[in-house]
Amino acid sequence: MLKAIAFDLDNTLYNQDDYELFALKEVAEKISRLYGKSSDEYFYQLRELYFSGVRSRTFDIMMQSVHGKLPDDWEEAMQKVILPTYRASTPNLKLFPEARILLDTLKKKECRIALITNGNELIQNKKIDLLGIRDYFDKIYISDSYSPPSRKPDLRMFEDFLEDFSILGLEAAYFGDNEDSDGSCVKLDIEFFHVREPRDLLKTVILKFVN
Repeated sequence: MLKAIAFDLDNTLYNQDDYELFALKEVAEKISRLYGKSSDEYFYQLRELYFSGVRSRTFDIMMQSVHGKLPDDWEEAMQKVILPTYRASTPNLKLFPEARILLDTLKKKECRIALITNGNELIQNKKIDLLGIRDYFDKIYISDSYSPPSRKPDLRMFEDFLEDFSILGLEAAYFGDNEDSDGSCVKLDIEFFHVREPRDLLKTVILKFVN
């Protein structure tokens, strides 16, 4: 019997591109003021890197691509301007309509719900509040709130989920968009549902859990 359902956040409940592209555009505008070139040039490079899957030292790579090297004051600019700008970005985020329907249905059925997400604690908490979904969840797990960070496919957040809810893996389900990282939950016998597109959240096989 299913006793609790957990969800990933980015690209499962909302479109992560909406957050990232808004934040990267704000960063590009700040870099333009600091280093003179058009913000469009910086943003184009950042956008290309983002859609290429680059998630490490993205700003460094972009600056080296545009300028051929990092400026002498780059580290100071990163710490005082660029990273704070990225982290403070506040785009208008919206849940996938299917996610809203499912969360509302689960809440009405008094189903126990958790959120299990990778990412920076400050940024992920901000996304949760921008989406206005904090009250849906009985418990929220963010990888970088752990020391050291425990990002999926590491199982620690899933283990804590089962322990905190006092359930077995067979009594839980998890919905996420990344089969490699999110799908690691099956090692604990948690049923995994791969969300390739928003409508996957409302398939009959899912709704049977709340009927």
